Amino acid sequence: MDFLRTGLMAALGAVVTTKNKAKEVLDNLVAEGKITSKQADEMIEKLLASGQVQLNELEDSFKKAVENSTDELGLVRKEELASLEKRVEELEKRLAEKDKV
Repeated sequence: MDFLRTGLMAALGAVVTTKNKAKEVLDNLVAEGKITSKQADEMIEKLLASGQVQLNELEDSFKKAVENSTDELGLVRKEELASLEKRVEELEKRLAEKDKV
């Protein structure tokens, strides 16, 4: 899972870098009088919203890839293991009670 986190952090870094570069370009356009400060702010908000959507889509893709790989390899999830451990514990208790009788 660390490789997923690393990939997501790299994507987030790209978004932050893009935002900073876009802000720099937009600030220059404002300084040159080509756009207003309000227009620049709106463009930054649109960029951030779009970046967040893309980041969410990337995260979903990573999760699906991991789930598919987990299924293909026959690995169990934590929740499945915990459920099985609970069932085994309950069965052991029941067996212990029957042995007492």
